Amino acid sequence: MKISRLVLLASGVVTALAVTFFLFVFEWGELHDDTCAGVTRIAGDAQKMKYVKSWIASRTADQEFINEIRASRFFQRGDPRLQQMDLDWAYLGLTPEFVSLAFNVKSASDPEFEATKIESVSIGQGRSTIIIRLNESEDFGLLWPAEELSKIKPVADDVFVYCGA
Repeated sequence: MKISRLVLLASGVVTALAVTFFLFVFEWGELHDDTCAGVTRIAGDAQKMKYVKSWIASRTADQEFINEIRASRFFQRGDPRLQQMDLDWAYLGLTPEFVSLAFNVKSASDPEFEATKIESVSIGQGRSTIIIRLNESEDFGLLWPAEELSKIKPVADDVFVYCGA
């Protein structure tokens, strides 16, 4: 009798865990889809992209900022430097706590690269990214596998979106 109760209890726990896992995966997928749709909407907003491109131009013309990029081209989620930037995350519709920013340069090992070597700028929200191409580079200066590069979709002539899995 006690064994059957234990079996019944164990099967109930396994079922509850399976349902919880399914709901988590389903919720995660919906969250990812929502983030991708939001980032795509932002990338498609000509005014917002004009604002970002103007910001990029002003930052890449600032030698002090270029020196900072040479030290670290990636500003990851939670990096206090992102909070100090004069890029208006709220205007763009991005959540500052979950945003990342990267200046993509093929010659990353070159500590003396110039602003003209920056091939694109990536603004990430979660696993979705807006990529603004600054030159005609096919790979945007990203050191990604071809499979991931093929997932980058154009939104405008020089604005693209990548929605990671």
